[in-house]
Amino acid sequence: MEVYTKETLSDGSPQWDIRWEGNQNPVEFNEGTINSALDLRDGTGTNNTYNGIPYYLNELDTFAQDLARSFNEGMDSEGNILGDGHRSGYTENGETDICFFTINNMDSTDFLASASTLTETYETISALNISLSSDVEDTPESIAVASNPNEEGNSETIKSIIDVLAKVNSHKRYFKRFTYYDSNYFGDRRILCHTNGKF
Repeated sequence: MEVYTKETLSDGSPQWDIRWEGNQNPVEFNEGTINSALDLRDGTGTNNTYNGIPYYLNELDTFAQDLARSFNEGMDSEGNILGDGHRSGYTENGETDICFFTINNMDSTDFLASASTLTETYETISALNISLSSDVEDTPESIAVASNPNEEGNSETIKSIIDVLAKVNSHKRYFKRFTYYDSNYFGDRRILCHTNGKF
């Protein structure tokens, strides 16, 4: 037996495997410690394979895409509009069309122009690169909570986003609960979101 480079990963590091030295065929492990380690490393969850690290990385990426799409656009992964998203809301300065989530702190304009379709744009999101948009991170006043411009106390968009996330959750079961409250004590609005350990 010998160890060989099975493939080179996206970060440039080798992925090792074991093969027979004479005929170069991969060694098949059906049980035991080595089999378990390979299942954990390689298991994609497809074709009755083990749910290993690649499976869970894909689940995290899908979660990040669903969260950003639902929050920003008010739609599910099939493109069904479920309500108003952050982009349709208005900031306290009357601005609209601002993404809450993008990738790598990109601003909304660059993020939306980063692919030819909205679907392709959200497919660029992964658990590794999802971030607040630079619009929101740099200027918190760019959080769009109102459904109409210049209406003090209007929080209809944020309520709609919570409803959208709850609808997506009823299908995907990402979250345990969403709670919205308006606190006079703190003088602001807050969202509480708890993950239920789906991953």
